[in-house]
Amino acid sequence: MTHSPRIVLDAIVAEGITSFFGVPDSTLNGFGHMILQPHERITGAVCSNEGSAVAEAIGYFLATGRPACVYMQNSGLPNALNPLSSLAHADIFGVPMLLLIGWRGHPDYADEPQHSVMGRETISLLQSMDIPIHQMGQEGMREVTEAAQDAMSSHGPVALLVPPKSIGSFAGVDQGANRLEAGPGEFIDSVLKGASDDTFYFGATGFTSRLLMASAALGKVEGARVFPMVGGMGHTFAVAARFALLRPELPVVCFDGDGSVLMHTGSLARARDLMHTRFTYILLNNGAHQSVGGHPTIAPKCDFGTLARVFGFSQVLKCSSPVELLQTSGEVQSQGSTFIQVVLEPDPALKLPRPEKSPIQILRDFRAKVDDSG
Repeated sequence: MTHSPRIVLDAIVAEGITSFFGVPDSTLNGFGHMILQPHERITGAVCSNEGSAVAEAIGYFLATGRPACVYMQNSGLPNALNPLSSLAHADIFGVPMLLLIGWRGHPDYADEPQHSVMGRETISLLQSMDIPIHQMGQEGMREVTEAAQDAMSSHGPVALLVPPKSIGSFAGVDQGANRLEAGPGEFIDSVLKGASDDTFYFGATGFTSRLLMASAALGKVEGARVFPMVGGMGHTFAVAARFALLRPELPVVCFDGDGSVLMHTGSLARARDLMHTRFTYILLNNGAHQSVGGHPTIAPKCDFGTLARVFGFSQVLKCSSPVELLQTSGEVQSQGSTFIQVVLEPDPALKLPRPEKSPIQILRDFRAKVDDSG
């Protein structure tokens, strides 16, 4: 049974939980949009990652004495393990909170391969930390109420698992197909057009990787030269940077998103080590978590160029059109690390196919191409 996000929110608020901190999730898409609307009774906030959301819930409890709700996708649960186990846990500070967890990889629903491991291990992971578990099911609202009541009376975190299709969409979100002046695919294509044939590409979790794979399917780039980060949100730069450090003779282009880089911003400090590589980092900054519903990021208006300079990129550039990006790419130095911030609008109409190859096959093809490069 699918419940409206308003009914789910009202059930939680009725038990006294009125503040929500978390990271947007497609399973909780409607709920995520619902809590970000103007309300008299509640506060909703997007955080940089799931661990930060737990930390903010701890800060909220210290200030008010009331538990908050932390919302996330189960794939982000590992990000939250540190503060959950070493701070909020009933055996440590005993900070109560409701963990509202979208259950990707649920055994009863077909899903993408990157969700399979966490899907089957979510319950055991929570059990290993002695976190009480509730699950939305056919009697979903009763279970939501019981989970909220449990969180209000507990001395530590309480989890409510939300299977796919348990919570519906939020009608207040504009899902119109208004044509943007330039969509994200056009920016990707402009980079592919200007890059050399021996370039290797890395794409962030979500639509960035899917855009690259779609371009490969259309013959715009050789598929074996693309490594799509289908999971591990926030780690795209670290993977691509270490690859570039070990293969400095190869041109590397890393496409990332603002929501992704905000999740683990500290990894950008590795840029200082890239002075002898051919590394180009392209940040597609649309101020939104595009692939899970278009929720705003924690810093939708952030200008990342200043951060890039602090972290030691050799060259920092900015553009806002595909033509400008093509020209800007031509200004990239032949050696060193280049940061290009691309400012664009979210595209609510963007629809892309999932990769047809398995992750294992993608890895094998990519590695074979790297070995062929000498």
